[in-house]
Amino acid sequence: MGNGYTEGMPYPDIDPTGVQWRIRSYQDLREELLAHHRIGRPLVVGIDGHSGSGKTTLANGLAALDRGTAVVHTDDLAWHHSFFGWADLLIDHLLTPVHEGRLPIRYRPSAWVQRDRPGAITIGITGLGAISHLGLELFQAAAGVKFQAVPYRGAAPALNGFLGNEVSVMIINLSSVEEHAKGGKVQLVAAATEKRVPALPALPAVSETVPAFNTSVWFGLWGPGKLPPDLLAKIHADVSRALHHPETTKFFRTNSFERVDLSPQDFGKLIQSDFKHWSALTKSVGVKID
Repeated sequence: MGNGYTEGMPYPDIDPTGVQWRIRSYQDLREELLAHHRIGRPLVVGIDGHSGSGKTTLANGLAALDRGTAVVHTDDLAWHHSFFGWADLLIDHLLTPVHEGRLPIRYRPSAWVQRDRPGAITIGITGLGAISHLGLELFQAAAGVKFQAVPYRGAAPALNGFLGNEVSVMIINLSSVEEHAKGGKVQLVAAATEKRVPALPALPAVSETVPAFNTSVWFGLWGPGKLPPDLLAKIHADVSRALHHPETTKFFRTNSFERVDLSPQDFGKLIQSDFKHWSALTKSVGVKID
């Protein structure tokens, strides 16, 4: 992780370079890790240290901040194995499936079976929300067609089922399937947006053939209801400048985001419009949150 717990004291027996260590909160470290995270992909963090250094404490502290985080101990994999003789188990049964999006994972090492150790190593992530379900309902209503919806407990299990041919079509964010599309594992049919995605100009938008269809998902910055107008204007201007930064542009491009310039007033209109739109749809088709 790069930093220890004690600030301003070198530990020659641990780090012969004498690097100064400093105190870090779990939340601070989490934010630093997420800065390197590609949205739509799992984040794998390795924690190393000598015996009794607090590896498990650190792992559990970070995991407690994010529901659905799995902590895997090498002691579970290295069960009656020689020194680093378990690396292939980690790669083949955990890291590779995570990289390929084959979640959730349930792995029971052979050493556990041989010695009657109960349980298994499991890895899964929570869902990203219900936009895929609502998008399907909207498409059916707009196009006059009918699909058999197959519910999954989250986007990761749904993608896993899609890649395993359990379902034939799904709505999911581009960054989650882009690599699979490049490898020929999936076919991108259309963008579920009002217009074509700039990153894939040859990919048509569903709205080109079904005009009433648009499932764009947006992220916005919110503040108190009685925020002074001059402060609101300053924050809006500062955020706009930050969104022009090269690092922000790179992050957006990597995660298939597109910046939309809206004034605070226009953002408010968008919120009201979407609320009215999705409320009407959920009532008309009887959608319920599970």
